[in-house]
Amino acid sequence: MKYMGHLVYAIGKQDKMVHQGLMGEAGKGKAKLDPKYAALPVFTSNGSVEEVLALKTQLLFVYGDFDQAIMKQYNDVGIKVVVLKGETLDESYQAVKLMGKILGADRQAESYIKYCQDDVSDIKDRLKDLAADQKPKVLMAGPKSIYTAATKDMTANSMIETAGGVNVAKDAVGLWAEISPEQLVKWNPDYIFLGSSKGTYGVNEVLNNPALASVSAIKNKKVFVFPSNLGWWDFPAPQSILVG
Repeated sequence: MKYMGHLVYAIGKQDKMVHQGLMGEAGKGKAKLDPKYAALPVFTSNGSVEEVLALKTQLLFVYGDFDQAIMKQYNDVGIKVVVLKGETLDESYQAVKLMGKILGADRQAESYIKYCQDDVSDIKDRLKDLAADQKPKVLMAGPKSIYTAATKDMTANSMIETAGGVNVAKDAVGLWAEISPEQLVKWNPDYIFLGSSKGTYGVNEVLNNPALASVSAIKNKKVFVFPSNLGWWDFPAPQSILVG
């Protein structure tokens, strides 16, 4: 669920999928190009036990925040559930490694992990001489509102720190922590990145927000939106490595 299907594709085991496992525009595009994929049933993100059983599912990968009660229902009817997390780089590597082991794709999983690690190493090498006082302050806002922020418990924090920035909302609590205009102004980020919003709100709306006029990122027009045409780059998914 969420981006588990994308990981299955990343290690070349999509033939084991019993449903269309690609979300959003990526899934729509795949369906247009691949009749076999298009013929697979569409699986809702919180599918009922009946829906999962109807697909003759033997194994279900779910993300760490999945409803515990629903997972128990799956287990009670004999469906094995594997919980994966990917909010840090190490967590994402372990998730892919575990998936590869279960699906008989150890080699493909290691190849995927190596590609990601090499990319991260290249970024870190380029930033090795960057002093702490030179690191820009960064806010990663959520996909629904500029007044939500990525905390240390989210993938975005790893992205910001790997890229040489300081996450101003690192110590906020929760996932997409709710923040006030006053807090954002106090943090005064040098850069603001908007989560893949798919049109919910955009750069111009943020730049023209009078409550944020004093923020450095606003004054210098350093507000950017993450790509989301085919897949959301700011989610725990294979395409997130493209941010590097």
